[in-house]
Amino acid sequence: MTQLSLRYVRPLSACFLLALIPVVVHSYIQVDIDDCKVPGSLVPESAQASDSGGGRSAWMHEQFHSSQWHEGSFYRDGLRFDFSIIRSYDAKRLYHRPEYALVQPHIVNSLEIEWVRTDSGALPIHRAYYGGTDASILVAYLLVYRSSAIGNPYWAQLRAAPVELFSGRRPMTLFLVQARGSPGTLREMEKVEQEWLVSSWEKYGSACTY
Repeated sequence: MTQLSLRYVRPLSACFLLALIPVVVHSYIQVDIDDCKVPGSLVPESAQASDSGGGRSAWMHEQFHSSQWHEGSFYRDGLRFDFSIIRSYDAKRLYHRPEYALVQPHIVNSLEIEWVRTDSGALPIHRAYYGGTDASILVAYLLVYRSSAIGNPYWAQLRAAPVELFSGRRPMTLFLVQARGSPGTLREMEKVEQEWLVSSWEKYGSACTY
C-alpha cells in the first residue's frame, strides 16, 4: 500500500479552513450587518416584517425577503403618489425589476436612469414609463447599497461579493414612488417623484451615514 505524502497537508488544511469561513458566516451563524445607525428612523418600527405576519407583511417577506418595509401615499397638485420603502438582505429581489411586483399593469414602454445633481453628488434615479392605457403611469425608484446610491446594482453587488463573503451580508434599500395621471401631467409627476426620492436619500443619510 502506498503511503500518502504529508507534504501538502498544511497548505491544503489552510485552503479548507479558508473555504469554511464563508460557510460558517452565511450558513451557521448567518451574519447580517445593518448599515444604518438608526434603522427605526428610516423605516418605522411598526413596519418590521416577520415570517408569521399576515396579509401585506407576509407578501412582502415572500416577494422580497424584506427585513423592513413601509408604504404610504401623499397628494400633490391633485395627483396621488404611492410610495414603498423596502429593505432586504437578499438584494437581487429588490433590484431585479421591482416595478413588476409593486406596480400594475406590467406593460413597460421604456426604462431609463437619470443622474440628478444633489448636494451630496449625482443621484441615479431609475424610471419606468408605461403605455397602452389612456392614463400615464410613471414609476421612479432609488436603490441604496452599502451606503451608496447605485445605478448598476449587478456591478455593485459583484464588487461587494469578496468582502461580504467573509464579513456577512448588508441590506439593500429600495425607495419607489409611483403615480397615475393624464398624459399632460407626466412632467409634473417626474418633478414630484424626483423631489421625493432626493428627500428620501437625504433621510437615509441622516439615519444611516451621518
